[in-house]
Amino acid sequence: MNLTFQTEELLSGLDWSWTESLADYLATKYTLIIIIKKGTDTAVTLTGVANGTDFDFTVTAAASITYSFGEYSFQAIVTNISTSKVKIIAAGRIKIHPLLSTAGDTRTFWEKQLDAAKTAYETLNTLTATEVNFKGKMIKYAERGTILSAMHYAEEKIKEEKELAEGKIKKSKIFKAAI
Repeated sequence: MNLTFQTEELLSGLDWSWTESLADYLATKYTLIIIIKKGTDTAVTLTGVANGTDFDFTVTAAASITYSFGEYSFQAIVTNISTSKVKIIAAGRIKIHPLLSTAGDTRTFWEKQLDAAKTAYETLNTLTATEVNFKGKMIKYAERGTILSAMHYAEEKIKEEKELAEGKIKKSKIFKAAI
């Protein structure tokens, strides 16, 4: 069963509101909650408010900004008001996107690594010495080739992340390649 919730563009830091109309589970006979969970984060329960036979959902900007952006698992659960029988009617994955005006660093791990390697390479290019004596210890700077290799590796990982996000490759392929 597809829910309206699954088609919404959920941006962390903005108000969310939508209505679920479920022909088989009317709000006059059932309650509806949607539980979302990202990785090891605490699960969040969104509770539908009966509006005739439909369920209205509202999440304030103050609440949504506390949800880190990324992919979440969800379950939609109805409870029969008269029998208390509980049923999962939908489950899947949704994305919460960052609102760039309120988000922190939105780069992936590998994008951060690539930026760090580029900074190291630029710094190394301005040095005239390949090592320095610090408190009696000789400290060698990384070779340019080592940094270039690290940059190339990070670029490949970024490419894999993008292909995974676009559905061009499966997650298991990335893990196998990294082993």
